[in-house]
Amino acid sequence: EIGPKMSFIGDVRREDLGTGDTVDPSEFYNSNALAGVLGFGTYVLGNDGRFSGILGLRFEYGFQDLVNADGRMGGEMNRQPVNYVGEASSTVPIFAGIVFELNWGIGGVGQARCGEKSKFIWF
Repeated sequence: EIGPKMSFIGDVRREDLGTGDTVDPSEFYNSNALAGVLGFGTYVLGNDGRFSGILGLRFEYGFQDLVNADGRMGGEMNRQPVNYVGEASSTVPIFAGIVFELNWGIGGVGQARCGEKSKFIWF
């Protein structure tokens, strides 16, 4: 598989471990993130379309930072400026993993040789 991935960031929370207070820093984060995906695998269970199991590798690379411009400029990334020197690092998400997928097919589309209309055939 290869293609784009769009993620929507719905809830962001930060807990201060010293005081236990919870803060909503969502204003410092982008509301969505675009990434590219590359994956490949092989069947390990069945391959007839009714039921199958696939084992593979999946790699994702984000094209934009999760933290927005407000978060970089004296916001979320610089809550304690004494700890940071220079500019904040990139917050681009990267993922690499082993994936296992189970598929249960419900049917398929078929057409008779005599030219009838296509029909959905339940398994």
